[in-house]
Amino acid sequence: MKSEEKILLKIEHLSTTFPIKQTIIEKVQKKPEKTVQAVSDVSLEIHEGETLGLVGESGCGKSTLAKTILHLCEPTAGSIQLDGVGELVNANKPVVKQMYKNVQMIFQDPYSSLNPRMSIRKMFYEIMAVHHLCEKSEYEQKTKNILDMVGMPEDILDRRPSAFSGGQRQRIGIARALVMNPRLLIADEPVSALDMSIQAQIINLLVELKEKLNLTMLFISHDLRVVQYLSDRVAVMYLGKIVEEAPAEELFKNPRHPYTDILIHAAPEVNPEVRSREYMIEGETPSPIKIPTGCRFHPRCPYAKEICREKEPERKYIKEHCSVACHFPLHIQEI
Repeated sequence: MKSEEKILLKIEHLSTTFPIKQTIIEKVQKKPEKTVQAVSDVSLEIHEGETLGLVGESGCGKSTLAKTILHLCEPTAGSIQLDGVGELVNANKPVVKQMYKNVQMIFQDPYSSLNPRMSIRKMFYEIMAVHHLCEKSEYEQKTKNILDMVGMPEDILDRRPSAFSGGQRQRIGIARALVMNPRLLIADEPVSALDMSIQAQIINLLVELKEKLNLTMLFISHDLRVVQYLSDRVAVMYLGKIVEEAPAEELFKNPRHPYTDILIHAAPEVNPEVRSREYMIEGETPSPIKIPTGCRFHPRCPYAKEICREKEPERKYIKEHCSVACHFPLHIQEI
């Protein structure tokens, strides 16, 4: 990562919480309202032309962070700055519309992300009309060009999503995002709902598109193998917090946070005997309604000490471009 590279998206101290509806009894007893802390004090930067991988267990807040960036969830605190557009938190409609021209998303479920009532032609034509992407006479050719880029033939224009397989629908979803020529592409678990053989095809397609179009991506996944293959930098999320961030090669070679270390060693291998029980994460992920005191990972951490239970660790840079939120980070002797 070069320091002179332009920052495309800058997130500072972003938090997103959701109130939990109280029962009548709780209201009568005047109990305090509870909230789900989905995203908590997250700060991240994404540079032009890079892919930032965001990893963590299911329910850690990865998708909520993506939806908050895209105005699909309202943040409770913090700032989101998009280069050339400005502040996205509490932005007015013209700014939000400009944001959608610059930021697009590939959704996890290819079956529910496409309108079943619209043909592929109508779907793309509507996008181009709403955002004034080109002249009406150019709609068809532009649609054919973008579909060809993702490996879909031009004779599908008058068919509906129900006519396609999951992999084909995801290709169409990728094309729909790219037709806007976005500066940032957010891919939220884009292959998790697909068969293994199809997953490899979609991942290879994203790699090809990244190189061909110089795409900037936020790639969200719980599959560390895919993240390692695709990403330039990786941020690790646990219970709404970023606990570690580093260049991909550095992070997988020398993980600093115990959670990252366990995730890497517990990742599935072709040979099941390679994995060791000592790298399995013990216990369940704590509820985001009742966050543990101190370090959020301490109830499951094999290295936890008293200070971990009492004081939340600050995220600090221990090496250039390498930050970790841990009182006792690993592999420090190797710096």
